[in-house]
Amino acid sequence: MGNTEGTGGSAPTGGSDPTGGSGTTGGGGTAGAIEPMSGGGAGRAGSGGTTCSSADFAVTSSLSTTIPTVGIVDWSFRGPMTEAHIDFGRTAGTWEFRAPVTNPSAGSQRTLLLGMKALTTYSYQVVVTSSGTPCASETGTITTGRLGAGLPTITLDTPRPGEVYEGFTMSCQPDGQNPGVAFIFDQDGEIVWWFRGTATSDCTQVAMSYDGQYLFMGSLNMGLAGGGRLARVTMDGVGEESYDVPDLHHDFCIGPDGKIAYLEYDDRGCDNVKELDPETGVATQVYAMADANPAQADDCHSNAINWWPAENLYTVSALYWNAIAAFSRNGQLAWLIGGDSPTISGASWNRQHNHDLTSANSLLVFSNEGSGASSVVREYEWIGDSATEIWSYSGGLQSNTLGDVKRLPNGNTLVTYSNLGVIHEVNASGQLVQSIDARYLGYVIRRTTLYGPPPPWVR
Repeated sequence: MGNTEGTGGSAPTGGSDPTGGSGTTGGGGTAGAIEPMSGGGAGRAGSGGTTCSSADFAVTSSLSTTIPTVGIVDWSFRGPMTEAHIDFGRTAGTWEFRAPVTNPSAGSQRTLLLGMKALTTYSYQVVVTSSGTPCASETGTITTGRLGAGLPTITLDTPRPGEVYEGFTMSCQPDGQNPGVAFIFDQDGEIVWWFRGTATSDCTQVAMSYDGQYLFMGSLNMGLAGGGRLARVTMDGVGEESYDVPDLHHDFCIGPDGKIAYLEYDDRGCDNVKELDPETGVATQVYAMADANPAQADDCHSNAINWWPAENLYTVSALYWNAIAAFSRNGQLAWLIGGDSPTISGASWNRQHNHDLTSANSLLVFSNEGSGASSVVREYEWIGDSATEIWSYSGGLQSNTLGDVKRLPNGNTLVTYSNLGVIHEVNASGQLVQSIDARYLGYVIRRTTLYGPPPPWVR
């Protein structure tokens, strides 16, 4: 499958000192607390096989003061733990979400509740496994706050509701808003997370880190000297960090080892691909796009980059070549498809942007088709060095710049007309399953959960 992710993985965690508490925070949302008490235990836990009860837990909850749809649960458990998570949802016992806990241990824990709707009361329960037996805290409640001002309005039209691939959609609005916004909305079209920061005024891409603790934001930077911006913010909306990437432009992706792979303007007129270590701020060269097509090395205009762990390859879209190049981390070209000098022939399109490697030998491409023409998604499959078009979709809409396409795990395809702010989800027969209108969008990621690795770490 294409650009999708699994449901496991780590949850955002803080330091050893709890910061939560009871009270009212985050634009009117109320937060609760669960103090140690007797009774209500589930199973046996703790050293020596003693009976576990809710008295073994200390739990408090609060809301992020920056993003009041994000809950913060500070908790501890008396005894060793081999696994821990928090179940939460709008109806106690009928849990909608699970926030996993990475490396649970004695002492204070901090876990975020992500994906909650505004002005809504949620129940939650901490569950640990100790000595092979699960043990649950008492159920607590937390009420989220209001949405921030000026957020996009999401409109849904769903002609085939039973076929929608549910999950969370992440994007940003890069149309010159000041300061702009990165946001996440759920399958009901309701915004559940948002942030305005240093990299959102002309943001084209957002992505969560591999460990789930951060959201990264990158800028379009259309030829502006020193205008590149890349920043990350913790998922509780606190602690934004910016990176020194003056020539970054258009796109980035979460690469191997948690590195951030990004496009950088090159003095020769083409582009470099670099990997940034977000912990040290050090960037290293991976590939010079000019090497993929020396005959057109003076002008390539790269505009989209993706990392494919199953193939151990990066792919980059070169707009002026009408081509997509694939290469390894050690700088070896694997293939070039499209354009005038391909290593894989038989594929043709006009001015593409994002794309999706649906298998080792098949590719989806968002072809902008030039000004005034309807944009088209084309899918190619190749054997050896010869490709054949096997599927296409045209929704009758046009995006002169940007544009995105992703194959979803259920076989649907997500097509983003960025300039219009419209997303079409279509089935394998090209039938419209759902249309989403958000006014203007950068690139788009659909996730089944806000925990765990980002697309496409698990296909």
